[in-house]
Amino acid sequence: MVLLLTELAIGQPTSSTDAASVSEWLDFAYEIHRAGCPLVAFIPYGPDRWPYQLHKLITMIQWDRKTCVSTVRHLIGSAHEVKR
Repeated sequence: MVLLLTELAIGQPTSSTDAASVSEWLDFAYEIHRAGCPLVAFIPYGPDRWPYQLHKLITMIQWDRKTCVSTVRHLIGSAHEVKR
């Protein structure tokens, strides 16, 4: 599993060239999926701001004060749990 702590460039000005574009995030997500890894992003913005193009490739979780382990487990699902 690949975990991302990112804002997915949501907070960047649209003219910014420093942040990855949605197209670049899609390329990255496809590469991770080809490697057989689930991709999970913790994002400090609400779902209404997430790029809709990434929803099928990245499990996105809003990261804020109310985020807890049980919420994350519920959203990711038992299929992605690490076996010990």
